[in-house]
Amino acid sequence: MSTSMVMSPAAEKKVAAAAKKKADLEEKKNAKAVAAAKKKADLAEKKNAEAAAAAKKKADLAEKKHTKAAAKAAAEEKKNAPSSKNSTVAKNGFKAEAAICSQEGIKLALEPYLGSPIERIICIKGRKKSDIKIYFENGSESKTIQNKDGDGDGRGYSVDRRKVDAYNDEPLTKLLKKKCLKQGTEKPVISSDISKKVINMCMLGIEEEYAPKYFTHTKSDKTTGQIKSMSICPTEKLLAFLHSELYPEMVPKRTCVHLSPNIYLQRKGGGKTDHSPDDIQMKFRFTKAVEKLYTPIFPLPQTKPQ
Repeated sequence: MSTSMVMSPAAEKKVAAAAKKKADLEEKKNAKAVAAAKKKADLAEKKNAEAAAAAKKKADLAEKKHTKAAAKAAAEEKKNAPSSKNSTVAKNGFKAEAAICSQEGIKLALEPYLGSPIERIICIKGRKKSDIKIYFENGSESKTIQNKDGDGDGRGYSVDRRKVDAYNDEPLTKLLKKKCLKQGTEKPVISSDISKKVINMCMLGIEEEYAPKYFTHTKSDKTTGQIKSMSICPTEKLLAFLHSELYPEMVPKRTCVHLSPNIYLQRKGGGKTDHSPDDIQMKFRFTKAVEKLYTPIFPLPQTKPQ
């Protein structure tokens, strides 16, 4: 006959406590192992991220250095490249416009012609048909001016450029595409009535606010930008003369379309240096006959001593 020992409640409690303590120690040990593994993984990830960031920074610095070197080379090339005649004329034109607004004596020269004391003269920003706006002290209506600087007798001044379809006349568009852009085969006959509309659009634009009331002609020093002489003509007088010179029909010649002896349309050109070389521009020759329409106002006549 066998006998079994029965544990007292206190002994059972002691055994259970020991088992729980052992399990807790095992769990704590496992938790430490997991935490250590995570810490190791986090350190490795951080190290990899730092290495990637360092590599990116190095690549960015190299790219920045390359870009800076390329920009410097491009600037040097642009600096050394010869300026086109058109760009030189444009720069001189901007200088002349600034001089009209600021040069001593110009305001005094304009006042007698315009008939009112001038409060201020400003340059009009953006591609508008007028370059200058004049405000008067008495609050009367301001006047707008388009200025051309230098000698415009040879190939003439560029007074307008636009897309060929912007002429809004299908026969004229076909003629311009044929003669100026070498596209298509049709060569319609265009009357002087259309020529007159083209001149008005190209000289005055479509924004009434910026349509020039006067046209001025300046000759300025190419180095200093100072105006040496200035003359002025009312818009109505100039347009009447330009209309009077029109051919009965537009005359296509080689790559141009002539409206009169002194006004013609041609492809803008410019190759890689121009953003839209296929635009059509209107050129206006400033001949001796045109010059006679203008009233010289600057320099002011010298007063003879008494």
